[in-house]
Amino acid sequence: MNSNVIARRLGWLILALLPALSSAAESASENPREESWQIEQRQRWFEESRGLREHPEAAQLRADAAAVLKQQRLALDPLRSASGESWQEIGPSSMNMVDWIMGRVAGRLNAITPLPGDDNTVYAGSAAGGVWKTTNGGQSWTPVFDQVGTLPVGAITLDPSLPSTVWVGTGDKNGGGCAGYFGQGVYLSEDAGASWVARNGSGGGAMPLSIINAVAVQPTDGNVILVGGAGSCDAS
Repeated sequence: MNSNVIARRLGWLILALLPALSSAAESASENPREESWQIEQRQRWFEESRGLREHPEAAQLRADAAAVLKQQRLALDPLRSASGESWQEIGPSSMNMVDWIMGRVAGRLNAITPLPGDDNTVYAGSAAGGVWKTTNGGQSWTPVFDQVGTLPVGAITLDPSLPSTVWVGTGDKNGGGCAGYFGQGVYLSEDAGASWVARNGSGGGAMPLSIINAVAVQPTDGNVILVGGAGSCDAS
């Protein structure tokens, strides 16, 4: 078979395939999985999951709420100025390792919990600095968690029926990736932070590594605890 015959046959084959290729291109352009369709579906999910399609006034409600919040903040400014109080950063400072700046972790607070009925007593939980307590409205702070052995704190909750009972969830969820730190479960103090014991379960229900950012105590039964964090929600 000479080259001219081969060339003619290839030409006829290409001509025969052109309609099929054109149809495939049209089908691809009509594919519901194309990018514009995906964008539309994401937008639809965003609106439906938040009820925005049933409540088109939601955007205005949010704008009104933001305006009210702004007015409240403006009303507080004269009070802050009159008090003469000011804040000064005291650390932690960062450190350099080659071209990588790191170390601004311990000063970030993940939890602030006041004692009900006593504005002077507040517990504060740091991303990598444990639990601190003030009994004089923030004029001085005392670390009360250093002996526990795990310092990243994600949640602090007081028992509503017995405020001297303090629950702490450890682990820093807000750090993200390697910027945060794992904790070692849940800790309980029954003497307002003077001493702590682990309450981490046993066997398959234990929490050797944890990132806990929520702890709730049932108001009528302090033995019922709900703990939430990265990847799970557990009850005791």
